[in-house]
Amino acid sequence: MKPLPKLLVGIIAGSCLFAANMATASDALLNTLVRKGYLTQDEAMDLRSDHAVNTQDPDSNIHLFGLMQAQYDWVNTEAKDTENPAAQNNFNMRRLYLGTKATMSDQWSATLVADLSNEGTKKIDRAFISYDWRPEANFRFGFAKTPFGHENTTNVANRKRVEISPLLGFFADALMMTGRYTGIFVDGEWGEDNWLYYSGALTNSDRNNAFETGIKSTGSTAGLINNVSDNTPAFWARVGVRGDWNDANYDLGLNAGYLRNQRQKGSNGTQDKVYGAYLAGDWHEFALNAEFMGASISNATVNAAGTADNTTANVWGVNVVPSMRFMEDYELVLGYSYIKAKSLGAQTGAATEPFGVPASKAIRRSTAALTGVTETGYEKLHAYYIGANWYIMDNDLKLGIGYEYAKAEDRVDVSATTRPNDVKIHALRARLQFLF
Repeated sequence: MKPLPKLLVGIIAGSCLFAANMATASDALLNTLVRKGYLTQDEAMDLRSDHAVNTQDPDSNIHLFGLMQAQYDWVNTEAKDTENPAAQNNFNMRRLYLGTKATMSDQWSATLVADLSNEGTKKIDRAFISYDWRPEANFRFGFAKTPFGHENTTNVANRKRVEISPLLGFFADALMMTGRYTGIFVDGEWGEDNWLYYSGALTNSDRNNAFETGIKSTGSTAGLINNVSDNTPAFWARVGVRGDWNDANYDLGLNAGYLRNQRQKGSNGTQDKVYGAYLAGDWHEFALNAEFMGASISNATVNAAGTADNTTANVWGVNVVPSMRFMEDYELVLGYSYIKAKSLGAQTGAATEPFGVPASKAIRRSTAALTGVTETGYEKLHAYYIGANWYIMDNDLKLGIGYEYAKAEDRVDVSATTRPNDVKIHALRARLQFLF
């Protein structure tokens, strides 16, 4: 096992110091970390001094929380007239979150969550400073999820499916048009029972921390970003209504984003738009989550140097997840996803990604390329899901299992005769979740 980076060790040790607030236990923890070689004596002394908490201040407190998700995946890819790759068949720790929230007053707080699921790497799930001004306007400054996509902003511990939907996978992993960004965020609510709410954000156009990634020269294709996307802001907005009617609860909203073209790396890229609508609700034991997401993508076919053909692609998709609780602790979950990306052309040149709908981005952990064949994108994808959840202790301790069948049809790059026209994917997953 690779040693944990000292940054994450510091987070863990600091969190325990904050939460325990016991000198003896804290010293024992730090001494163990020093003995194991994770910290030096000087670093341990710094942690003792840096994380001292004034317990006399009633407005200051430290909260420790975390999430563990142990998962099994069996994912098999099939294609006609092509040798199929080996199926994914293994266990993994899907998420390992350890976080702290420090509250300095009734308005100011800071949240830092480390993602330890990638061994030997440093990764932050979210990190921001919060200023809760009033119910109508609360602000966050830092790295967080943008208010686009209802499934995207739903707490991962509360989602019904074992794995994210193909729709969210496509928009987050292939189009890179939702997820976590660095910037300024605001949200608020109004009215009796807070029936009207909104969210907004001004962020980088690229999903990164610009200081960490660095600024590239104009037109450079190296790395994830260049100076144009770093310096071009993105705008995000959401508005919704929620409430109850008879015995039903509902949450209905619209969201949109305006951000730099994520597919063109050159200096002459243009802005793209994403938009969507969602409905979430429940009635007795029945629940429904339905979402539409679309995007208008300029320069839809580009090469590695950033040369564009001025085509605008309009892609869209839907995701519907009905569920039914029974015997209090058990739940049946169904799902259907459809993505249409006919006008989103394939990129040309080396070191580019396939477009249309790359099946491996829509279905998590599916094989990226068939044996001896570079993956292509497809014009459309259908996916069907059936699963069950056992709420052992509500969402704090939950076991889920689900099977998904997906079919990607009509490859975008029609000249690639060695690539299959259709791909079928079977995915069986199980997950045990512990939330604290």
